[in-house]
Order: sequence, then structure tokens, then C-alpha cells
Amino acid sequence: MGNINKIILFLLILVTYQSNGQKIQKESEKVVNHKITASGGKAAFFKSSSESVSVSMIIKDLERKKEYSLKDISNQTVLNDEFFIGWSRYRQKLYRITFKSGKIDSVDNVSGFHWNEKLDLVVCHHKKNAKVVLTTMSGDTVKVFDDVIFYSVSENIDKLVLTSYNNRIIWYDMIGRLASERESEHLTNFRVKRVLWSADSSAYLLLNNMQEIKVLHLDEKNLRNIAIIKRINEQKGFELDTIFSKARLLEGYLALGTKAKVENTSSIPKIWSGFTKGIPEKTARNLENSQQLLLVKIKDGSLIDFSEQDKLVDFRIGAYKDMIFSWEINKHDDFTREYPLKELFWYDQNTGQKKNIGFFTESSVPLFGFKDVPCYFYFKDGHWYLFNVSNQTCKNITAGSGGIFHNEHFKYIKNSKEGYLSSPEIFDDKIIIQEKYDVYAYDYKSDELKKITRGKELGRRYAVQWQGSGHQFLGWDLNFSRQNLNNGKLFLKWHTEDYLEEGISLVGFDYKVKDIIKDNASFSQVRCEGYFITVLKEKANLPPQLLSINIKTLKTEQLFQSNVWDTDAKDIKVDYLNWKDPEGRLTGALVRFPLNYDKNKSYPAVFRIYESKKQNRNSYEDPSMPSGTGFNYRDYVNDGYFVIEPDIYYNVGKPGLSALDSVETALNKVVAAYPIDMDRVGICGHSFGGYETNFIITQTNRFKAAASSAGVFDLESFYLTMNWETLRPDMWRMESQQWRMGKGMYEDRDAYRKNSPANFVENIKTPLLLVTGERDFQIDWQQSVKMFLAMKRLNKEVILLLYPDEAHSLIKPENKKDFSDRMKQWFDFKLKDNKKPLWMEKGLQ
Repeated sequence: MGNINKIILFLLILVTYQSNGQKIQKESEKVVNHKITASGGKAAFFKSSSESVSVSMIIKDLERKKEYSLKDISNQTVLNDEFFIGWSRYRQKLYRITFKSGKIDSVDNVSGFHWNEKLDLVVCHHKKNAKVVLTTMSGDTVKVFDDVIFYSVSENIDKLVLTSYNNRIIWYDMIGRLASERESEHLTNFRVKRVLWSADSSAYLLLNNMQEIKVLHLDEKNLRNIAIIKRINEQKGFELDTIFSKARLLEGYLALGTKAKVENTSSIPKIWSGFTKGIPEKTARNLENSQQLLLVKIKDGSLIDFSEQDKLVDFRIGAYKDMIFSWEINKHDDFTREYPLKELFWYDQNTGQKKNIGFFTESSVPLFGFKDVPCYFYFKDGHWYLFNVSNQTCKNITAGSGGIFHNEHFKYIKNSKEGYLSSPEIFDDKIIIQEKYDVYAYDYKSDELKKITRGKELGRRYAVQWQGSGHQFLGWDLNFSRQNLNNGKLFLKWHTEDYLEEGISLVGFDYKVKDIIKDNASFSQVRCEGYFITVLKEKANLPPQLLSINIKTLKTEQLFQSNVWDTDAKDIKVDYLNWKDPEGRLTGALVRFPLNYDKNKSYPAVFRIYESKKQNRNSYEDPSMPSGTGFNYRDYVNDGYFVIEPDIYYNVGKPGLSALDSVETALNKVVAAYPIDMDRVGICGHSFGGYETNFIITQTNRFKAAASSAGVFDLESFYLTMNWETLRPDMWRMESQQWRMGKGMYEDRDAYRKNSPANFVENIKTPLLLVTGERDFQIDWQQSVKMFLAMKRLNKEVILLLYPDEAHSLIKPENKKDFSDRMKQWFDFKLKDNKKPLWMEKGLQ
């Protein structure tokens, strides 16, 4: 599922059918950018509201100054200057807006649709009525197919394959509007499950029954049987994937999936052996869900079996020449890395023989490829390499550039240069590579690497901004390569080192960089068509607004302003108080001011901690939306608090001590610069921030109250914790990821103890509110229970809030509000001398 679809699933929306202007209503609104036409005259976006339970799509006719709103529209839409087509999966309804007349038409019982602009044809599937109907955009019926069991549309949306009762197969050419219908014995006792379309729009039909699968080839004139394959191969111990979830058409072959026959070996007790690879239950789950590769030769139906049924192997197919790669998932039984070493192989399709390429790390997928580019790319030791397919040689393509291509987030950890900043893209037949400050273009034909931005000189950090929708996922994809960035345009997003200023720039085909928009604001969700883009803009004191920009003239028009009722937002003020740390790194703290700030008054403050915070400088926070982590800074600044969000930088093996040093330095700096009452300062954090909060209050008494949610208490027990959802031990998170310990617990137990709150509980004098969900497996919820028990045993002031059926961050709206209210009441009581709430006095009954 794409990122946009994920966002839409969580939107809650207010919907009206048509409006000539934006209504002002006090409801929390979110905007997800969708489309704009090449003329810039029409635009569409999703809008959500806390007052509704459905998703709305807003369609704006900017030329006629009209606005339309439709409920529950999916991400599959058609938008041009004449009309809009949208489909509601939930309502099984197809909508059509004709902009000239302003008329909205709808068709009921539609379970899916396709549109061919050149042919002016809309294909509608009416599953309930077993019909497929073809109409023009004006609504004229072109063709109706009855008694449809299955249908498929070619990628160019110019051919149709349908099956109906009485074993009939229909081939329909939409261009000539000709149908070829035949009765076929091939369908007897079989059912078509999927169709794969070739470049010439002929079709490969995949059928199944309880015992076998069948592959047929169909075009306008002929229907040919390619292969019949038994569903279960007893000799090799696998069964075919009969829903064809990963099936893919290759040059001369069909790629099908096989699954290992996993016998039910459940026993009491379950048996885990230290001499077997991985966690037995995890391995069994992977074997059950993973697929290995079987090729069917189209010419004669012969099979090439790539599977290694005694091993857990991940197969992938590259974009160039359909190259086949594989690696054994748990060959390296290493719990200390997020991505253990992968020994990579590639295969000869004709023989099935494999050749070892080498070892790769630091990615779920180790190679990146692009169609028509005769090489693959991988990251190693801080640089990008090219694997030449023709001569099977490797070359470092970024050496000598002086650039920093690895992610410095975990720069002090062993093997820190394994992590890249962003996967490569393709633009104008060049490979686009991101560096710390700049973006490079690599010409694989001339072997030239060119820096196309001047980020380091201008004090900017550039990154590729891509559109993220409308891309086709193929079975066995080696990687999700975006072949067409923003409809053929390369946009870059950038920010200054301190995130004061951000912007969007466009790279031309002459590789000159042009700023499209910049401001002391945050920009996201770029969508492009022709010479127009739409983009979201927000500031700490400005709710998100959707803008349309002509990229030639830079003329900007506001399409929508969310949360117009939030008039307090304009008074939000945030500073970034910054300094250099001992290693010369820019660091600081976001300082969010209380409303109606008076420099002659003294104010309480709450520190909100979690790694670096400066990137949130221009982020808007909706005051009406409780957070799943319990903290919305608007609740506090609106009520007379400073909110301080410090950057935290780390030294290897010292996660807690680094956090302590960063936070205390920030505390000293902000108290010296702003009128903060040192006797009324609290601290809170969630997840890793919860761990940091837990540790800090064992080392200093400068905070008068603390709140920690979903945090770690004991590093030694957490090191040996199992995540029961993913069935992965948490060692990798401690050694080589967020905790940055750099070594295993048994290699440096002293470091683990020095950074573990569990070893210093007796020092705590700060009252603590602990919060966790009873289904949190990301940070074992028992960690919060352990800290509660330790403090209770030592007669320390502590309260624990346990939320049943909640995980790492709270999801249920009522629980999010409850959590936020109680945390605010906790700090109000401790820092503002408000009346003690009953739940703190008597506990929860």
C-alpha cells in the first residue's frame, strides 16, 4: 500500500456535496495533496475532519471558482480540465463531475473502473450484477458484457479479457471495438485467477483448481495452452502459489511462486535450539509466508525450479533484463544488526545456475536497478558502487568526490558507514544520488559524476522530493525504483542547517537549479503536472495550507487553508537557541513561548525530549488533537508554559549519559536566556525519550516532575527482550541502532550498567508518572512495570497508567485524550500548584 493510501486510511472527514466557499468550522482538519491539471485550472485533495467518520475529496474548479466535495473517494481518480472521475470503494459508486455544467453524475454498484483518455472509454465492473459496461465520458453506452465471472484490462487500457458462464472466454479490442468470443474446454474445472499482459497486449491467463494450475496464452486470434502444473510437488516438497500473488511476466518466461510444505510441528513444549539459525517460530512463519521462484518457459511450457526448499531464500527480479537475484535470509544468524549480512547470488535464467556476487549489508534490499540501465547500484563503506552486468565488475562511483554519502545519524557506531541517506533515483537517463548537503548526477554511459547543487556553499541540505503515487509494483521486485519522478521533473527539497528556512527547487534538463518557493516554513507533498505544482506549506504559527504554483512564473495561489478557526496559532512563537557542542556540531533547543508572553514574568517549563528536535521548528501542532504519545505542546503554551525541545547528540556507548549532558546544557542555556522559574521545570519523553527521561531523573534532581511513556528501565534485561510481534530480539537496537551501545552487553557490561536507570533508582527524588500500553511489544511494557515496582519498593513517588489493548503509541481517541489530560494535570499539580486531581489522590478504581 502506498504512503498516500496509508495516510488516507487514518483520515476522518467532514463532507458536503458542493460549496462555493470554504466554511469556517471549529474542527480539526488534515490535508493530503492529490492532483493538479497541466493548465493549473483544476486541483484535487483529500480533507479530513475530527467531526466526521469518512474521507472526502475536494475538487476545485479554479477557473469557475467552484468547489465540489465527494465522500470516500479512493486514490484512483481522473482529473482534467473537462471532468473528474472518482470511485468510492466503500459506497461502490462511481462519480463524474462535468465542470462546464457543474453537474455531478453517479453510477451505483461499481466495484472498479478504468479509463482510456484517447479512446474516451470508461470501463466499469458491476460485480453485484456480474456485468462489465463500457461507456463514453458523456455517458453513452458502448458495450455491455453480461454474466461476467472474471475480467482483466490491459496496461494500456485498450484490451479486455473476460470469462463468463458456460466456459466462454471473450477478447475485446477497445480500439476497433471488436469482440472475439469462444467456448473453451480449457476452462472446464478451472477458474481464471489472474491475467498478465505482455507489451503487445496479448494476455497470459493463470487458472487453478484443487489439484493443478494452468497457463494459457490468448490474443485476438488464438488461445494456446502453455503448461499444466501439479499444485503440489511431493518430490521437491513444495506447493504452488495458486492465487498468483507474485506472478510476473519476464522475457520469454513466466515467474511463479512456490511455497514450502510446512508440516505442523507444534508441540508442547515448543523446542528452541541454540544451534539452529534464527528463532524457530520466526523461521516457521517466514517459511509459511515466503515464496521461492519457479519459471515457466513460454515457448514450450518447461519448468526451471530455482527453489531451495531446505533454506529460507528471498528471490528478487531486477529491472534490467529481468535479472534474478537471491539471498538466504537467515544464513548469518546475527541478532546484533538491523540488516544482517546478505550473501548475494544472481542466476542464469536458462540453466538455473547461480553465481556469488558478494556480501551486502544495511538494507532490506541490497541492490538498486532501473529499466534500460545496464548496471545495478549498491552501497558499501560510505560509497555508492556500480555492478556492471556485461562484464560482472564492480566500481566505486563516488570515490574522490569529497561527499558524505552515508547517514551520519549513527556515525559513531561500528559499521556506521553502511547506511545510505536515500536510495538512488533516475532522471534524464542519469542516476541521482543524495549526499549530506548536495545532490549528484551520475552518467553511467560516460562514467562521470557531477554535483548539481551548491548546498554546502549556500548553507543548505538538499534531498530529492518525489511524488510517490501512480507507480506499479511488480512481483519479485528487487527494489521499488521510481522510473518517472514527478512526471519527468526533478524537484528537490532543502533546508538550512538550523531549519529556519526551507524550500522546494526544480532541476532543469540543463541541470540548473531554480528555487520555486522558500520561506521560514515547512513544505511537503509536492504534486506536479505540466508547469504547475501543488504543495503543502505550514509554520508553527500557520496551519497547513495547500498552494498552487506556476513553476515558470512562480505565481502562487492558495487552494485551501486548514483550521481557520485556530486564531491562536498566529501568536505562537518559537526560537531556536543554538550553540556548538564540544565536537563542533550545531546543537540547540527549540523554545516554544507561552501565549501572551511577558518578559517581566517568570514561567514554568516542560522539557520534551527525543533525539534531535530542530527539524520540528516549522511544524504546526493542532491544539484540538490529542497525541498518542500524550503530549501536545499547544496544551502547555496556551496555559502559560514554556516548552523546551533540546537536540540530543550521542557518544557511542553512552546513550543515557549523552542525553543527560545535552539536556543539562540546554537547561542551563535556556534558563540564562529566558524567564523560566527553575523551581518549576518538568521533563517528559516517549519511547527512546521515555528511556532518556527515566535515566536523567536518576542522575539529577533539577526537574520537579517527570512523565515517561513506553520507556526502557533496565538495559540489561531489554538487551535480552524478544519482540513477540516481530519475533526479533532487541539486541540490534542496543548495539547498532538507536541505543548506540556499539558493543554487546557481554562485551561491555559496565557501559550497559552505567546507562541503565535500573542501577540508580535509589537516587530518584523527582516524582514520576509512568504510562504504557499493555500490548506494547516495541518497547516491552514490562519495562515500565519494573520501574514502577522499583520506585514503589524504595518509597519513591510514582504513578503508573496502564492502558489495556493499546500498543506503543495509543490509538483509541478516548485513550489519547485521557492520557493527554492526565499528563497535563500531573504537571499542573507539580509545577503550577493546581489542585491535586482525585485520580492521583485515590488511584483508579
